[in-house]
Amino acid sequence: MVKLELNIPDQQHPLRSESERAIRTYRALKRATATFKGRVSTHVRKFKLSEAQFGMLELLYRRGPMSQKELVQELGVSYWEIRRLVKQLVEKTLVARRRRDKDRRFIIIAISGYGRFQMEFAEPGTVWAMGEGVKKLSPEEQEGLREILDVECWILDFEHREHKGHREEQEENAGKGEESGLGGI
Repeated sequence: MVKLELNIPDQQHPLRSESERAIRTYRALKRATATFKGRVSTHVRKFKLSEAQFGMLELLYRRGPMSQKELVQELGVSYWEIRRLVKQLVEKTLVARRRRDKDRRFIIIAISGYGRFQMEFAEPGTVWAMGEGVKKLSPEEQEGLREILDVECWILDFEHREHKGHREEQEENAGKGEESGLGGI
């Protein structure tokens, strides 16, 4: 690969501007995600599972029973998405719901015997498909990439929650102002 060195200050070079770097990073992540999703989805579909269903099943297979709240945190999706996935996997008899012994309000999701059987066939090929996507990276580079992506997800999630909380606070304050006859001032 030829490396082109340009001695132009960042402000004058469009490829070095902050927004251009952000756009190029976003596009690279999007391409990488699409490539991984394509590889994994192709294999997972053989088992009549969606990628999201496989992700939940794989997590339960490796980690054991989890609450819906833990699944939300681990998979990074909404509570409603977890409920939808659990319902689908229960209908396929791949997972089971049960109430926590100590506190009956909490529902625990566990992989069923049939789900474990399916994972023993599906997981090796799916892991192979995932590995094909990063096989040119050393183990250290793979771990470094994972750490960078974990940090980025954490930052984006924090900023999203912070922005959402600020917006909700503004809406709440605007509503209070209107009620008091101040018209949101």
